[in-house]
Amino acid sequence: MKEDWNNVASLLPNRNYKQCMAKWDLIKRTLAEEDSWTEIDDDLLKQLVVQMGTEHWNGIAEFFNIGRKANVRSAKDCKSRWFDVLDPALQR
Repeated sequence: MKEDWNNVASLLPNRNYKQCMAKWDLIKRTLAEEDSWTEIDDDLLKQLVVQMGTEHWNGIAEFFNIGRKANVRSAKDCKSRWFDVLDPALQR
């Protein structure tokens, strides 16, 4: 992974791999924010958590990104949505 970001950084003057990786993460998060969670997304996330559990966030995120040009839901996005909003164990 680091080697891939080193290759990207080599194409950009005055940028290192950490800066390139951080910028890409920011872009992905921005895209995810623009594509806010819908009721359908929430229902799908609930179903996937029931099927896959709360230890397989990368696999869960893959379902959200099928057919999209960019990965708009990361494992971190799905995990945060579950534990911060949808988890039935939340004290509200």
